[in-house]
Amino acid sequence: MIPFDAPQAPIIQLIIGFVIGGGCGALFAKMFRDAVKTWLATEERDPNVFLRSPLRFPYVGTALGACVFLAATLQTFTIPAKWAFTMAGVVTMGGAIAVWWQLGVILRQVQRGGVGAIDLGSLR
Repeated sequence: MIPFDAPQAPIIQLIIGFVIGGGCGALFAKMFRDAVKTWLATEERDPNVFLRSPLRFPYVGTALGACVFLAATLQTFTIPAKWAFTMAGVVTMGGAIAVWWQLGVILRQVQRGGVGAIDLGSLR
C-alpha cells in the first residue's frame, strides 16, 4: 500500500483571515451606517464624496481578510500557496471592485430620486 501524507491545514491563516475580515467588516458596517446618515442629511448628496470617504480602508481590510481566508481554504485542498493566493486575489479583487461599483450605482440612484428611487420590489 502506498502511504499518503496529507499536508497540514493552514489553520492559522484561516483564523487570521476570519479575524481580519470579520473585524474590518464590522467596522465597515458601523462606518457605513454613520456615513449614510450624514450623506442623506446633506443637500448635495454627491456620490463621489461618499465613495472617497474613509470607508475605503475597512472595505479593503474586509477584502484582504476574505482573500487570506479563501487562500487558506484553497490550500486545504492541496493547492500550493502561490496558486491559492493568486486565485483568491483575483476572485476577491473582482468581487470587491464589482461591489464598490454597484454601491456607486445605488448612490447615484439615490442622488437622482431620493431613497424611494431604489426599487427593492424588483428584486423578488
